[in-house]
Amino acid sequence: MVYGILGVGYNFDNKNQKYAWQAGLGVHLLNAGIFRLNTELTQNGLESFKGSTYLRPSFALLPSIRLADRVDIFAGPSFNYVTTDTKEGQNMHKKYTSSWGGNNGNDFHGFYFGYSAGVQVRL
Repeated sequence: MVYGILGVGYNFDNKNQKYAWQAGLGVHLLNAGIFRLNTELTQNGLESFKGSTYLRPSFALLPSIRLADRVDIFAGPSFNYVTTDTKEGQNMHKKYTSSWGGNNGNDFHGFYFGYSAGVQVRL
C-alpha cells in the first residue's frame, strides 16, 4: 500500500530559514499482524522567503508496531542528502558522511545518516 506524506512546521533554532515543509511517498513493505515495515522517500525544506535554499531529500526504513486499532509507534534509520546556500543550513547537521562545497556558506552539499521516531495516529 502506498501513502502520501505532507507536513509543515517551524524551526525555532534558526534565525532566517524558519518555515519547514515536507512532501513524499511511503510504502508498507510488510504488514504482518501488529508489525509493519515501511519505507519513505521525502523531500524536506526550510524557507526564509528571502531567496536562500535548504533542501533535504531523505530515504527512511521504518519498522512499526501497532499499539491500538489506529495507533502505531515507529523508529528507524534514514539516509539524507543536504543542499544549501547558507551557513545556517550547513550547520543544521554536524557530522556529514561526505560533504563538498560550502565556501563562505555557499553551495554546500552533504550526505549523512540519521534516524526518525514517532507515533502515527490514523484518523
